[in-house]
Amino acid sequence: MPASVESEDQTYVLSHRSKQTEEHERLNRQHNLIQQTFLNNQLIHPSIPLSSLKGGIADIGCGTGIWLQEVAQCLLSLDSDNGTLASASPTTTTLPSLVGFDLNAAAFPENPTPGIHLVQHDCTKPFDARYHGQFDLVNIRGLAYAITEEKLSRALDNALLLLS
Repeated sequence: MPASVESEDQTYVLSHRSKQTEEHERLNRQHNLIQQTFLNNQLIHPSIPLSSLKGGIADIGCGTGIWLQEVAQCLLSLDSDNGTLASASPTTTTLPSLVGFDLNAAAFPENPTPGIHLVQHDCTKPFDARYHGQFDLVNIRGLAYAITEEKLSRALDNALLLLS
């Protein structure tokens, strides 16, 4: 096959066809490494006030959904004295909409954390219009290593449409 022609199977260079525990564990270890090494144990950059994230948070290339799970825990544990969200459980606080998108639905947990919606979607293709303008924050990381430069450009254009 010529280098300029890619089949749909080559959108994502890692396997996306089946449950592969080893790959899913690798994704979770990668999340922990990035957070500890590059983000000083932060999930969201400190310049973004957590209280401003009421419209929704999206994670493109969410893999196992670990980042969204930890964001949900973080939002639930915030101190109400600081004027931010606080709660003891997801059922007593309204979290912002937490939506993860990934080509590999096999990586999604069988029982996702309550309040998190995981959607199988190829981010190099347009998102359903119902998601346009619905998010205050869109998290994307590691995608540049998984898809071509051309597809990354399309993915970023599509991601911009998600922001409110």
